[in-house]
Amino acid sequence: MTHIAIAPAILPLPGLRSGEGSPKEAVSKSAFSADQADSARPLKAYCEKSVQSAAGDVLQIYRTSRLSPRQSPPKVSAEQVVKKLEAQQHIITAEALEKALLEKFPGESDRKLAVKILTQMTRFANMKSLNGLQSALVRDCQENSRALYYQGEATLGSTLDYLSLKHKVSGIMHPFVNPVLVEVDDLNTVKSGAILLDQPTKARLRRDPQLCEHIRQNDIKLLYPPGWDEGVNPFNQQPLEVLMAKLPPLIEAVRQQSSRTNADETKAIQLILNQPTQELMQSLRLENSLEDLKEAVGYLAPHKRNVPPSVEKIVEQLAPKRLGLQQLKQALADFMGELKPEYSGEGEPELTQLVLNILNEQAEVYSPLRLTRLLQEQHRDITARAKRLGLQPHNIIYYIDEKKKSYGLINYQYAQVNGVGPEQLADGLSALANYPEQKLLAIVDDLASSGDSLVDVYHKLRESLGPDTPFYFAPLVSTSKAVEVF
Repeated sequence: MTHIAIAPAILPLPGLRSGEGSPKEAVSKSAFSADQADSARPLKAYCEKSVQSAAGDVLQIYRTSRLSPRQSPPKVSAEQVVKKLEAQQHIITAEALEKALLEKFPGESDRKLAVKILTQMTRFANMKSLNGLQSALVRDCQENSRALYYQGEATLGSTLDYLSLKHKVSGIMHPFVNPVLVEVDDLNTVKSGAILLDQPTKARLRRDPQLCEHIRQNDIKLLYPPGWDEGVNPFNQQPLEVLMAKLPPLIEAVRQQSSRTNADETKAIQLILNQPTQELMQSLRLENSLEDLKEAVGYLAPHKRNVPPSVEKIVEQLAPKRLGLQQLKQALADFMGELKPEYSGEGEPELTQLVLNILNEQAEVYSPLRLTRLLQEQHRDITARAKRLGLQPHNIIYYIDEKKKSYGLINYQYAQVNGVGPEQLADGLSALANYPEQKLLAIVDDLASSGDSLVDVYHKLRESLGPDTPFYFAPLVSTSKAVEVF
């Protein structure tokens, strides 16, 4: 008998009731996925990209409510909507950071060094850093006349590839004009050029001596954005208390490095942050293959690499893009302009208020830090499910159904924040043959809207694996309609 469970971390509110009408699934337009984590863009997507479908919902709710008027809901202002959406992002403020630093490091010298370390650690922390990373990768490939290879989904390469394809939705990056990033089924087939070095690739190198030898024999370079894995990036953001806990050993290591090599603190910080990657490459005899993607460190511009350390700079680098009041008002005005052919301007204040009420009740914004918290919660749920089935964490296989979809992106972030290695990630049906018979398949997804795609995955897996393999569908966000499907 097939075991199947669905575990949405968040089930948004089930649409507004209007008069005697049934609930509308307006929530399916306002639950935003991981590739839209830059907070202003999802609301613009709601008000601009999905205008036709959202307009139909709004007009139907409005017309139904006029036919069967009930007690009017409380009026919500644009300012209240902006405040509520911003609260969902778990933004680390300057006040909170200063307080945490004072509590953790009463001594001024320790506190100053902590600020220096955090300033360097967080240079890749927000989504806009991906623009500079992309530019640096393109520049490297052009200058060296080479392609950059990666293997599999849920990697840095697949994530950048996907976000570049979705640039109109995500509002970050641009399409790669030339084949800069090239996916291969096996890195052992790469004959020249460079491999993008990230955590999954490091794990593969540890397990595959043949791949290490192949890289040495063919003079293949391992291109690495320094600080990406060791610092904070958009896919491994952690709460403030976790960042604070990392600092004491780093402070001690930086001081020892500075004393031992006579390097200044800035140089010592760089050396310490890159030390895990350098030591791994040395242990694998790949130190001559490692190349730093130096231009990516100063993602705003090369001349801004040496940013003066400050609490304000750390907060700026950690912060997601905020939705401003004027942006919301302009988006509302544009949205109402699209509606005018349908309602000819009649009842515009009421319609505007209705849109604000819908956004206030149902819109959700997912910043990188909020996603981290939810993915950690998902991991606890999935691990508990495996335990109830008598399986260990290593028996959990995370199934990625399709390439160039958000499956890869959300599983990359899931793996980063939960310490899941590539050996537990299965790209497609063919990869499942490499895993033991006793396993729990977890299908982590960003959004279950209609539920249809997950049903397709279920039938595909059942036909391939038979009735005895347990599945655990774990969409990060699910509508009530998707839950009803299951």
